[in-house]
Amino acid sequence: MWSSRRRALRTMGIVASSGLAGCQGFGRDHRMLVGVFPGEGDPQEQIRSLGRHEEWLSMRPPVVTLFTGTDLTERWTRERIERAMTAVWERGQIPLLTWEPFVSDGPEGPLERRIHEGRYDGLLGEWTDLLESWVFSGDQRRRFYFRPAHEMNGDWYPWATVHPDATPEDYVRMWRTLHDRLGETALKPTHVQWIWSPNWEDVGGHAAEEYYPGDEYVDWLGVDGYNWGASQEWSTWRSAREVFEPMIDRLRALAGNDAPLSIPEYGSSSAVEGGFDPERKDEWIAETFDFFADADVRMANWFDFDKETDWAVFDGVRGTATVRIDGEDRPTYDGYRNAVTESIDTTEPEDPRVLTDDQFAGRR
Repeated sequence: MWSSRRRALRTMGIVASSGLAGCQGFGRDHRMLVGVFPGEGDPQEQIRSLGRHEEWLSMRPPVVTLFTGTDLTERWTRERIERAMTAVWERGQIPLLTWEPFVSDGPEGPLERRIHEGRYDGLLGEWTDLLESWVFSGDQRRRFYFRPAHEMNGDWYPWATVHPDATPEDYVRMWRTLHDRLGETALKPTHVQWIWSPNWEDVGGHAAEEYYPGDEYVDWLGVDGYNWGASQEWSTWRSAREVFEPMIDRLRALAGNDAPLSIPEYGSSSAVEGGFDPERKDEWIAETFDFFADADVRMANWFDFDKETDWAVFDGVRGTATVRIDGEDRPTYDGYRNAVTESIDTTEPEDPRVLTDDQFAGRR
């Protein structure tokens, strides 16, 4: 999400990817998962926020993404896995775990290289054991999406070649090490799908292509991107096509395994020169859903939280309408709700694992 000018995300979050969509409302036969990030803070409050968002949309997202770092205590790590992921699953939803390898002990050398060289094998073992145990606990039918070390082509994360000695090859070796370690467990592609997602533009001096781990290590391609509007001194209004199309074209030329395309994080400000224009943001949303259909995007998660600017489409600082939920009038954007309503396939899959194997893997 962030540019090199602003990046400090170190907190837990939840992103929801909504129900399987068929974009008949836009005159084309297109199916994708649409979703939302319902805000930061306490996980229980995030789940409540997600519930209010679902009430507004009149649908329940089948996927909820959890952001977590590796710099948590053992107790907090287990709580994030055993409690948060379980709570999501028991709601009838699939967790999408964005895994951020922060390490606080600070030995010399690039973080990516240290992970590959085995300095954190104990830490990786704890995580792989936890994830394997989670999948095979309870009804033993659980599954999750895994998005480790995202936005690597920026300069705001320690795994993004920020160390002077780091190279994109270090990142590739780190990713493959993570993939191999999880591959040593009993988890199969029907249990876990890997999402590799660079930023929409190269910021840190290296091209996204240099960080690609290889087709055999990636299940989904992803691109994170935003229309910042006039919210920052350096930003201007951009359409979704302007934001995403160049990187999408590059990634599709790079990957040879026909991996499905996701937009794990996206959103728009309503900031224009001289103020705010919610109606223009509404128009941006409708145009974006059209573009996603044209580009065959199969998962797209809205960042529904006012942070640097007014990203939210529900219960933010402004909107084009209001809805009363839990005794409060909450600002909303009709453009988003209408696009989702026209796109969503509300038929619940019969598979007790929330999505069928083909849906889970982004296949038609």
